[in-house]
Amino acid sequence: MNNATLMHYHTVAGMLLSVNNTVVNAALDRAKATVGEATWKAGFSGSKKGGGTIAARSELELIGLKPSSIAGRISSVKLAGTGDDSGNKYQKVRVRFDAPAGDVIVSLDVDSEMAQRLTQKLMNVEPGTEVTFNPFSTPVERSGRIYANHVASLKGADGKEIEAPPNLWAQAQEMADDAENALKALSITDKGILNKTKATKKAEFHLKLLQDTICPRFAGASMPA
Repeated sequence: MNNATLMHYHTVAGMLLSVNNTVVNAALDRAKATVGEATWKAGFSGSKKGGGTIAARSELELIGLKPSSIAGRISSVKLAGTGDDSGNKYQKVRVRFDAPAGDVIVSLDVDSEMAQRLTQKLMNVEPGTEVTFNPFSTPVERSGRIYANHVASLKGADGKEIEAPPNLWAQAQEMADDAENALKALSITDKGILNKTKATKKAEFHLKLLQDTICPRFAGASMPA
């Protein structure tokens, strides 16, 4: 199997970028310095003037990078554990796309919305399926605040969107709500604790989909010619 480019979805820029690429990282550092730490940490800001997204994309465009999709055959789906210098541990899902333009492995944190949306669609994907993966983000308003809605578009060779099985989001939300209610029954009402617990349960739900169904399906599968 040929070497593949490792990529991740950068939530501020709202696009796929190479991992550990010094030129890319320098462009992102310049963008971060332009808008400041607080604006950068706010995440995806769409076309908002002075936001991190416009700054990031402007710097990335100077080195020839724009938001793009990946077209190829999905040949493997694996889990990988990683960590950082602060001792934090992360569970990644890594999806390999075998493409004529060069193979790509997309690495996503299992606890991210992008990974969870893609995981659900992978429930209906067989090894070797020809797809086009186009991740993107859009700003949405909820209760007077702006949030980023991360979308994992996955289309088959026929150009039609590959849909996830029904009710998976509802099942994940039910697990999260049950965990929240259990804490509230113990008089734990701190929003930070409750939100973290709910996010953890949603990540656990999707991790189980990967461990029990998706990864075994791809492990050792014979690829179509």
